[in-house]
Parts: sequence; C-alpha cells; structure tokens
Amino acid sequence: MRANKPECEPNCPQWIYAEGDIVAGSAAKFNKVLRLAGKAPLLLVIQSRGGDVRSALTMGKAIRARKMNVAVGYAFSIACPVGDKFCSEILKSKQISRGFLSSQASFCASACPLILAAGVERIAAVESIIGTHQIITKPLFQKVFYREKYLMVRGRKQILSRTITKREIITGKATTKLPSGFETELERYVKSMGVGDDFLDYYGKAPPSSVYKMSAAERLKTKIITSQQSPEFYARPTICAGTLPAANCVLIKP
Repeated sequence: MRANKPECEPNCPQWIYAEGDIVAGSAAKFNKVLRLAGKAPLLLVIQSRGGDVRSALTMGKAIRARKMNVAVGYAFSIACPVGDKFCSEILKSKQISRGFLSSQASFCASACPLILAAGVERIAAVESIIGTHQIITKPLFQKVFYREKYLMVRGRKQILSRTITKREIITGKATTKLPSGFETELERYVKSMGVGDDFLDYYGKAPPSSVYKMSAAERLKTKIITSQQSPEFYARPTICAGTLPAANCVLIKP
C-alpha cells in the first residue's frame, strides 16, 4: 500500500498491511507479499485478533530478518482517481494500492503481539489495543488404517502383509498446557527480539475466552512497544523529502 498523496511522487511512503486472523497458511502468504515488496524494509502495519502461534513466530522471524518496523494500525485503500494513469497502470501492475493509515479502532491481540515483537521498532499509539490471554494448544493425533493379509495357523493370526490405506489427522481437546519445550521456545523468541522476559507473563492474565488489555505503561515497561507514535506519521509525504528519506519511502519512476 502507498500513501494517497500524489504530490510526493515518484518517492512516496509505502507499507505492507496485514489484517485478519493468523492461520496455518498466513506465513506462506506473508512471504509471498515480501517477495513482491522487494528489498525495501517496509513498515508492516498489522490489525489482528490473533490465531496460530507458530505461524506468528514464523512471520516474526521473517520480519526481523528483513529489519522491518511493525506498527499496530488500521489501513484502507481507495480507488485510483479518473485519469491517474500512474495509479491505475503502474501501481496496479506492481499490485500496489493507494491508501490511508489510522490508529483509530486498531488492535493486536493473542498471537498478534508476537508478530509485533519482531519489529526493530515496535509502534502502537496509546489508543490502540494490545491484548493477551492464555495460549491454547490442540494436540494432533494420526489415525492409520491398514489392509492386512493373514493366515490363521493353529488359531493364531499370522500376518503376511500390511499396507496403509488411509491416514486421518484427529484434533484433540484444546488445553492451556503447553507442549514440552514450547514455553522455552517462546522465551527465547521474545528475548531474541529485545522484548522483556516479563512480557510473556501477561499471557497468563486472562483466560482464552477473554483478553487482557495492556496499559501504556505496561507496553513500554515490557518493551513490546518502543514508540507510541501514531502510524499516520509513517504515511506523511514529507518523510520522503530531502536527502535522507525514511526507510519506507519507495521510488517508483513513471
């Protein structure tokens, strides 16, 4: 997404916007967008109520590898004005839309803060919500079906061959008990991102059916955020002016 300010062209602020639940395929989709974005360390603006923790960790590692900043925010795109060929042709060919950023009604909860943690700069305005609750896991079991050939010898079954005919994945009952080693994995992850060790404690402050909303002081104390700047700041055309444009400014020649 690119700032809706044609006057800053050909060098305008640009960002990646991620919205919705974090599911098993989210990391793969995110990596596809990163490839489209090229090498520029764009700002990631995220709005999510959470979801799959392991997918969040995978996305987080990709974010830190590219030294991206992450902000909690809301974005919406707008249609290209009539006659604006730069927008309707060049930007469209690059799968880029024009849009706005806002901190109003923005939130990042459950697994989402683990993605936020990956930002070199972790940004959330005071009015944004960062929420946590107990992590739940669902154990997976594999049920295997066989076709057997056997003989009965003196009343006992003697198997001649066994062939797998089908496998089924069965999901077990959700539990707040983490798998062996997973808590250590989470601790290593947040520590590697520069977030305080006490951040994970906030995941125990609400049951899975609720959300604990971290205060502004708690966010800063745990270092889950490093800035209370509104994301709108990073979409201002003026940040791309002068000899030292911001990192999320992208030059696209007409």
